[in-house]
Amino acid sequence: MYQMKYSEKINYNIVYGMFGALGTFGIWIIIAGLYTGTIFIYQNIIGMLYGLIFLVLSLNFDREIHRMCEKTGFIV
Repeated sequence: MYQMKYSEKINYNIVYGMFGALGTFGIWIIIAGLYTGTIFIYQNIIGMLYGLIFLVLSLNFDREIHRMCEKTGFIV
């Protein structure tokens, strides 16, 4: 969870470095797929849209999802 949610001291350099590395790796995979012809541009766009929708839902409903998971795994 961003290395920020459960930690008292946050190292922003590591957090931003990890996000930068993730973005760079994603762009590299997209370019490699387009170069080799194994994926198409519309697949990348739809995949990014689905990923963005999942990210927004996960961030908005994090507390509720966590509570549901605890209820299914443990007797509260």
